[in-house]
Amino acid sequence: MFAIEKPVDEGCPNLKADFSCRIHGERVELGFKGCTLFDCHGAGQRVTQEIFGGRTWRDDPALAAPMFELFRKMLKIHDYLRLIIILEDLPLSDEEARAVAGFRSVLVPEKGWDRHSLDAFEEMRVVTEFERFAANLKASPAARALQARFSGL
Repeated sequence: MFAIEKPVDEGCPNLKADFSCRIHGERVELGFKGCTLFDCHGAGQRVTQEIFGGRTWRDDPALAAPMFELFRKMLKIHDYLRLIIILEDLPLSDEEARAVAGFRSVLVPEKGWDRHSLDAFEEMRVVTEFERFAANLKASPAARALQARFSGL
């Protein structure tokens, strides 16, 4: 879907020094449709500001590998948070609501994320537990509400 192949831990060649896009207004015409579809939902900004205190891999190239690695983890966290927000709006049973609140507490730690806690984040454990929760949710009123909500898409 992306117009160019590049290593994951390498910035786009169209990224300007101020992190804006050199071809933003012409992305689709130039074959960069994937860039119009991708949204990190603030994960990149959180890693830059909260985890690295505003420093960037352009300021310090040694930060590139850890920043990209932690970005991938934060991106997954943000993906799950988007699901949590949808689930919280459904008619959940008390047990389901407790499970969703538990997921939120893992994804939004009380003390926030830092480099160590984000590095230690166990994505597969969350994925496994979330899949188990979703399998149990399939027969619930919340699942019917979710299907009704998205049936018109």
